Amino acid sequence: MTYTNRVVLLSVLHPYSIESFSLFFRSIKEQTFTSFDVMLGDDGFIKMYGEKVFKKSVYDLDKKLFIFKLNHSPLLNRKYLLEIAVKKKYDIIVFADSDEYMDKRRIEEIYRFFLKHKDEKIVFNNSVWEEFNLYYKDKITFEDILDFNVLGFGAMSIRREMAEFVIGVMNDGVSVFDWYFSFIYLSKNRKVYFLKNAKNIYIKHSNHTVGPTVSLEEELIVKGVNAKKDVYSAFIKNHEKWGIPYEKVKIIEKKLSEVHKIENYIKLYGVKEYMKAIKDLLKGKKFFYWWEYIVYPKNISQL
Repeated sequence: MTYTNRVVLLSVLHPYSIESFSLFFRSIKEQTFTSFDVMLGDDGFIKMYGEKVFKKSVYDLDKKLFIFKLNHSPLLNRKYLLEIAVKKKYDIIVFADSDEYMDKRRIEEIYRFFLKHKDEKIVFNNSVWEEFNLYYKDKITFEDILDFNVLGFGAMSIRREMAEFVIGVMNDGVSVFDWYFSFIYLSKNRKVYFLKNAKNIYIKHSNHTVGPTVSLEEELIVKGVNAKKDVYSAFIKNHEKWGIPYEKVKIIEKKLSEVHKIENYIKLYGVKEYMKAIKDLLKGKKFFYWWEYIVYPKNISQL
C-alpha cells in the first residue's frame, strides 16, 4: 500500500488507571498500519502517575509524538487537539479514547476505507466489550440513534475537510457531544458507514456509560434522563442554524416531550417507582446502551 495521506491519531489522557493507559499504548504500537503520528492531550494523567511512568510507556514508540497539557472540559480538550491537527494539515484524523485499546487493524481498516470511498469524509468503527459486539449494522441512520447513541467520538475518523463542521458543532457546547453531533450530521438524510473490522475494545472502569450491566441503578436513570433532555433540547434549539429538516425536528420534539413526562413522574414518585413502572422492559436484559430503556412507558396513565 502506498501511503499518500498524512494520518494522525488524537487522544486525551485521563487519570483513569495505569492499566488502561498501558493497554491503549500497546495497541498503538501494534497497529498493522504504521505510517501515522500521535497527538496526545494530557488532562491530569502525568500529574497523577508521574513523568517516569509516561516515558516508560512511550519510549519505544517509533512515531512522531506531540504532547499538550490540557485542563479544559472533555469537549474543549478534543476541540483543541483537532484544531492543531487541522493546522498541521493532516489528511486523515483518527480519534481514540485512552481508556480503550484498539484492534491492531483499526487504523489500517480506516485508511483503506478512505482510499476506497473517495467521497466519504467520516466513518465510525465497531466497539467491543468482552465478547459482545455493541452494534452490527454497516450503515447508521438518524432513526437508528433516536433513543441511544452508537457513534462514539473515540470510534470516529474524519478527513480534514470534515473538521470545520465538527468544530462548528462543538461550539454549540453540548456536553453529550457524541450523540448530539450524530443527530446533527444524520438529520439531513445522511448515512454513515460503520466498520465492523476496525475495532475499539472497552476496558472496564466506573466512568463508562456502556457495558453489560444487568441492572439500571438510580443514578444511571437520572443521568440518562438529563442526557436525553440536554441533547434533544439542543437539537431543537439549533435546528435552524444547521438547516435541519422540519420533519426531523418534529420527531425530536416528541422524544423531548416523553422525557419531560418521565422527569415529572420521577419528581412526583421517585426513581424507584419509575424503575418499577418499566420493570417489564428491563426484565432479563443486559444493558449496553442503557439510555435505550429510559423511555415513556405507555402503560402508566399517570404520565
